[in-house]
Amino acid sequence: MEVEAEDAIVVASEGEESNGRWQRRLRKPSTKAKQNGEAQSSLDMVLPPSRKRLRGVSRNATTPDTQNDEMGRDGGRTMLQTLQEQMNEQTGILKIILEAWTKQEAHNKAMKAELGRVKDELQAVKDELNRTKQEIVEGMAALTSGQSSPSPSYADVAAHVCV
Repeated sequence: MEVEAEDAIVVASEGEESNGRWQRRLRKPSTKAKQNGEAQSSLDMVLPPSRKRLRGVSRNATTPDTQNDEMGRDGGRTMLQTLQEQMNEQTGILKIILEAWTKQEAHNKAMKAELGRVKDELQAVKDELNRTKQEIVEGMAALTSGQSSPSPSYADVAAHVCV
């Protein structure tokens, strides 16, 4: 009672191929993988074509011929020139930022001095206001204590009526 392989029905699950191997589920690239891809693409733009070809080759595999060596030197010079231009541009930007920062610092010092003067002036006005207020209070107290009114007070009227 032998079962022939041709007559057998093979049932595979969804994740399994017909040859018995599991299929891998496609996954989204991680953030790190995306960053690496972006970095690699920016390197590909900067590197000369000769360097792009040699990137995957081991350094010890063969010695480059003179043509590739000259292309590598030219590419190196181009890359150095590009880096030098970028450094000059960044240096210029940093000088502009330093100049703006220096101006802002001078402006801040001037504003701080102005604020000190305004505070001193405000304190002087406040002291003068307090002196004026005290003089008014003292004047009113002197007037009310020594004032004799032409009409008698309620106490005087009550004392005279009850007698």
